[in-house]
Amino acid sequence: MKVYVIGKSRGLGKHIADYFIKDGYDVSGFDRTNGYDIEKDHAKIISQIEENSLVILNAYANGVQKKILENLINTNNKIVVMGTVAARYPDSTMVEYSQNKKELDDYFMKQALEKKVSDLLIINLTGKVYKDSRLIYDSIKFWLLNTDIIAFSYRTK
Repeated sequence: MKVYVIGKSRGLGKHIADYFIKDGYDVSGFDRTNGYDIEKDHAKIISQIEENSLVILNAYANGVQKKILENLINTNNKIVVMGTVAARYPDSTMVEYSQNKKELDDYFMKQALEKKVSDLLIINLTGKVYKDSRLIYDSIKFWLLNTDIIAFSYRTK
């Protein structure tokens, strides 16, 4: 299975991609370090994603996660959305971020629950998640075997 990580250059995206690479997966990433501006190039990114792949939407990019998800929702891909608890518990210092994540979370839940689109997973995170990247990777691998699960939430300190 081909794995695409949107937002792979550092942090959680890099750690998750590294675990997939270590386990022998063919991983491609889209981020500024390899010439992709997620906000400006999202249509180009979508066009390069092959069917029957795993897509990890990690980059925030001012609401572009939702645009990418909307375009990939009816493909034959498994999609993991890296969300945040700020979608449900907004942070007053990050109003736009919280609002964009809430719109993403609402759209995801509508697709997963009301329309019963399978092959979707959202992982809602809070705090510094880099130290827990192995747990998140293991959750994705578990989900690949059991796609009846639609969400994981992690709280870190």
